[in-house]
Amino acid sequence: IGTLKGHINMIKQLDDRQAVESHATLGAFLNHMVDYPGGVNRDMLLKIWLDNPLKRGEFKLGGKTVYLKDIHAALLAGAGRGDNLVTASSVRPLTRLVGSEDVTFATISGGHVGLIGSQGAADEFWPMLADWLAQRSD
Repeated sequence: IGTLKGHINMIKQLDDRQAVESHATLGAFLNHMVDYPGGVNRDMLLKIWLDNPLKRGEFKLGGKTVYLKDIHAALLAGAGRGDNLVTASSVRPLTRLVGSEDVTFATISGGHVGLIGSQGAADEFWPMLADWLAQRSD
């Protein structure tokens, strides 16, 4: 349904060159993605989504348990306002589980993939990230 809505939205914006270019760029990215091996999908489904160890502030990495409270580095966490896969309300709690006192949470326009590669990311996220990093750099 989301794919169909995206195509319909693009058709409605055929007179907007930037919208058409953004749609084509996203389409090219999604059409040329490397296929995920079945084991990766299985592990994501079972170990991340269903078990959801992050809600407890921990996860397994290389056979060891990593506790988010032990992370004291500055953290910039974000979500796309239109992301239906990883919603802002599902990301925000992670900011309270880390041990860092320097935590920033932001939302930007766009969906799941658009967080990194959309025009909204170029206009909103990348400048915000550059400022955030500059404030923490010597």
